[in-house]
Amino acid sequence: MPIGEYVLLPLRGLRAASRTASWRARDYLRDLPTGARRGRGSTRFEVLDTIGDDGPKLVRLRVDAAEALRAEQPGLRLVPVCWYEPARVRFTLAARVNRSETIVVPVTVRSRTDGEPVAGAEVIAVVDAARRLGASARTDKRGMARLRLPVVDRLARIYVFTDTGYWSLLLRNVALTTDLVCTLRPLDLTQPDGLRHFLGRSSPD
Repeated sequence: MPIGEYVLLPLRGLRAASRTASWRARDYLRDLPTGARRGRGSTRFEVLDTIGDDGPKLVRLRVDAAEALRAEQPGLRLVPVCWYEPARVRFTLAARVNRSETIVVPVTVRSRTDGEPVAGAEVIAVVDAARRLGASARTDKRGMARLRLPVVDRLARIYVFTDTGYWSLLLRNVALTTDLVCTLRPLDLTQPDGLRHFLGRSSPD
């Protein structure tokens, strides 16, 4: 029988309060600290994590145990854990320019706020967007990437991607010069996000 992860929580809302759960459901939920094991045999389950005494519990149990727990605790919800991939598309080249017909073009990547160099950023220069033809390189500790590009007046696009700390960048119809500079906007964790919008705070606790 397969084993899965579920979230155990009140019928309404996230917290087991008097308006969201019966006293029986509240007492049951509060008696499930992280690491607790409940049930016997095929109905046994383990509490992997919890958000407070009266908050949701992440539990691991067999599928048949999940049905038994739902029947035993009708005042609680047992929701399967679902995983989602980030909704992002990262541009990749389909072909690279012929090295024998290129020149080395330095591209510097800096922070938009303080001008500090951004190391480890991936810079992709696109010569032909329809064919996804171009060149790419990563920036060094000075924030400089060296790309081999053909002698053209303008680049169709320039993409800059970083793993952490900054927003990605897309520039279109960029004039090809020997002093290309790309500035990235740092991620600002103080900006309103989903939690702050709906809950008024940055933590679900």
